[in-house]
Amino acid sequence: MAGEIERALTFMKAIGADPDEFHRVDFHSSHEALLLDYEHAMTRIDSRTEKPYNVSAHMVWIGERTRQLDGAHVEYFRHIRNPIGCKLGPTATADDALALASKLNPENEAGRLTFITRFGAAKVHDGLPPLVEKVTAEGVRVAWVSDPMHGNTFETSNGYKTRRFDDVLDEIQGLLRRAPRARHRPRRDDGRDDRRRRHRDRRRRRGDRRAPPGPSLRVRRRPAPQPCAVARAGVPPVAEMLRK
Repeated sequence: MAGEIERALTFMKAIGADPDEFHRVDFHSSHEALLLDYEHAMTRIDSRTEKPYNVSAHMVWIGERTRQLDGAHVEYFRHIRNPIGCKLGPTATADDALALASKLNPENEAGRLTFITRFGAAKVHDGLPPLVEKVTAEGVRVAWVSDPMHGNTFETSNGYKTRRFDDVLDEIQGLLRRAPRARHRPRRDDGRDDRRRRHRDRRRRRGDRRAPPGPSLRVRRRPAPQPCAVARAGVPPVAEMLRK
C-alpha cells in the first residue's frame, strides 16, 4: 500500500498537480476537563454565535469520578458548546446515562454528546448491553466510544501499572459485538479522537502480547502521565474486529 501511495504521489508531481490538501492537515485535540479553574480560564464567548466554547481542545469530557448529576463538572459542561463526552464505568446505570444525556444535551442534538465506556473486560459483557439498549430505546442521540484502558489497569509485583492486551481487546469487543447498535462512525470534524499515541515503545499499555508482566516493564519504560500501547501491535487486531 505504501508503494502504491508513493507511485501516485510521484505521478501527481510529474504532471504538476499540487492540491492545497497536501499543505495542511486537520488535527483535533481532546482531554478530560478535570481542573475547572483551568477550564474556566480557557473558556471564551464566540464573537459570531455569542455562545461559550472551551478553546483548550475541540472536545472535552467528564471523568467517571466527576460525573455527578448535581456536580460542578456537569454544570460547567452543560453550558459550553463544544462536542462533549462523559465516561461511564461499571457503577453507571441506564437511568444515570439517561439523566446525564438529558442535562448535557437537552435538545438531543446529534454529535453533541459521546458516552465513553470503561467497564473493564470482566464486566463489560454483562453491564454494557442493557445500558445501551435502554438509552437507544429512549431515542437518545449519543455516540458510543470504548475506553478499554482505564478499566483494565492492575499493578505488578514491582509497582508498575499496566494492562493485559487481551483484556483491552476484550473490552473493545464488548462494545462492538455485544452492543452492535452502539456502533458509530463520528463525522471527521467532530473532534472526538482521543489522541493517545505518544511513543511507540512506551510499554505501560503493553501492546506486545509476548511481553511478560512485572520486571520486563523496566525495559525502555519512560514514565509519563499517559504512556501508550505499541501501535504496530494494536492496530491489526482492532482492524480485524472492525472488518467483522
